[in-house]
Amino acid sequence: MPAETNGRRGRPGARARLDGMQAVLKVLGWLLILQGVGGLVNGLLGWWRWAHDLLVVNLLPVLKGYEVFAAIVMGVLGFALVAVAESMDRASGERTEGFE
Repeated sequence: MPAETNGRRGRPGARARLDGMQAVLKVLGWLLILQGVGGLVNGLLGWWRWAHDLLVVNLLPVLKGYEVFAAIVMGVLGFALVAVAESMDRASGERTEGFE
């Protein structure tokens, strides 16, 4: 192995970029979950009239009449993004486990 890598594999800045991507995926995932739950509660129960203009499903005229289904899809996509971010975290931990 080359001396400048000190026994580690990969690029030195790759871990920092991976951490940034995990943070972005987690934030977007939680925002989608929040929008999905909010849209579902507002669509089914109508409790959150004050939040009507804050929900993405209510701002898109294409989704008129399909707000509940769109909210469910947004929530599922949010869970998927959070799961991907967590699996990236575990995979990077397993890869670097032997090198620390």
